Amino acid sequence: MYQLYLDDLRKLATKYPNPVIRDWVIARNYDQFVEVLDTKGLPSFVSFDFDLGHAPNAASTGKKTGLDCAVYMLNKCLDEQAKMPKWHVHSANPNWAERLRKFLVVCEKTLNT
Repeated sequence: MYQLYLDDLRKLATKYPNPVIRDWVIARNYDQFVEVLDTKGLPSFVSFDFDLGHAPNAASTGKKTGLDCAVYMLNKCLDEQAKMPKWHVHSANPNWAERLRKFLVVCEKTLNT
């Protein structure tokens, strides 16, 4: 099992000091996130950034965000009849980070009960 770190800018050690690197896979954007899930399967843990692509508010630019990644992961869980992986939102965008957290909580309650 692996852990997935989604962030377009920050290094893994910025959020997780002294990580065991061999257990982590890093995705910098939506396409990489999808590729990792499609090739490696669902992770045991995902750390989400919201804004992907160097924009302070990617949602308003039409770029894929951490929420889009979470929706993809939800659909993969539903397709595979799997439980939602453990997760954390580490985004610096407080408003969208909270929306992403709320979405993930609902997903977790739906899939893991």
